[in-house]
Amino acid sequence: MFAMRAKLAGTVIAAFAAALVPLNAANASSLGIQLRVTVPVICHITDAYAPNPSSGEILLETNCNAEHYAISLGGDLSDIGVGGVSASQGRAASFGSQLSMQSDRPGRTVIRVQMNGDLSQVRSAYFNIQAL
Repeated sequence: MFAMRAKLAGTVIAAFAAALVPLNAANASSLGIQLRVTVPVICHITDAYAPNPSSGEILLETNCNAEHYAISLGGDLSDIGVGGVSASQGRAASFGSQLSMQSDRPGRTVIRVQMNGDLSQVRSAYFNIQAL
């Protein structure tokens, strides 16, 4: 039996173990491979910006391998409120200052958040992502 871990920039991206085992006791010359893989959930907000603050639109770029994840908007953004949300892939919904995502595939997603007001007076804003 052997085990291996793959690393990328100090982050474990996958761990797997494999073993050679007889397929049946009567025919020990036939071997099969059992492979077990564990992939840790990794979610990041890679960019957040308002291309035109007076329009109230925020673009969030995420990189996530979870099927479901949530993003919380905080600071002055929670006072303005979310008017709508859409995503480049998967489905997005908003509940107050919380965004809910269901992804079609792992990787990069651009989320378009339409706030209920002008962002030019926002002094503080933060975003928190969490895999569900």
